[in-house]
Amino acid sequence: MKPLRRSLLTAVAVGGSLLYGASLAPVWPGFDIRGAALWLAVSAGLAWCVFIPALIVTTRLGWAACVDACLVTMAWGEVVLLSGAVMNVLLWQRGVTDARVANAIVIAVSNVVMAIVLSRHLAGVPPARVYATWMLVLNGAGAVFFLLLYPLLHRP
Repeated sequence: MKPLRRSLLTAVAVGGSLLYGASLAPVWPGFDIRGAALWLAVSAGLAWCVFIPALIVTTRLGWAACVDACLVTMAWGEVVLLSGAVMNVLLWQRGVTDARVANAIVIAVSNVVMAIVLSRHLAGVPPARVYATWMLVLNGAGAVFFLLLYPLLHRP
């Protein structure tokens, strides 16, 4: 992948996560825009930083192949999260102040879409290996980072 494309996909991943996170603030009790944006983007970003090296080990592919596959995967996930951001704005405009369940569904759909995209992008690697690494490492690390950062960024 060319450096410009890699940079653009990185910007989509970071910017999309910040935007979606910020959209949580009015519909997730106890968050302000900055805190919610940072909570989502930093937690997810750190999880990917743990996941990519694990993916390299479990797939036996090189760094560039795994990073490129992950960047494309993240972009697909951001498309789903963008629809979630629009949903959050519409819910907020209708006076909804707690849409945690709806957002959990959006995140779950994004997660499934990304896992499928990654598995297809890593053709030749057994899908079960990709999905197991996804569930154990990415989702596991993500859960840890989300839990650790929640009390730091959530206002009481």
